[in-house]
Amino acid sequence: DHPGGSWASTLHVGAYDVLPLAYTALLDHVHERGHEPGGVVCERYLPDPGTVAEEELVTALAMPLAS
Repeated sequence: DHPGGSWASTLHVGAYDVLPLAYTALLDHVHERGHEPGGVVCERYLPDPGTVAEEELVTALAMPLAS
């Protein structure tokens, strides 16, 4: 679970080797709206990576915003 406050988030669907593109998009989104990151990005893997094909991997990224 995440502590209270404002967060930015995104979902990445696909292989982990292109996950850095989702990080870049999330950071760009935050900066374009005049916010600053307030901590470490949290990753959640949905579904279990051992149960689906690479193209069906889903990773949720969430970044706290500085107050």
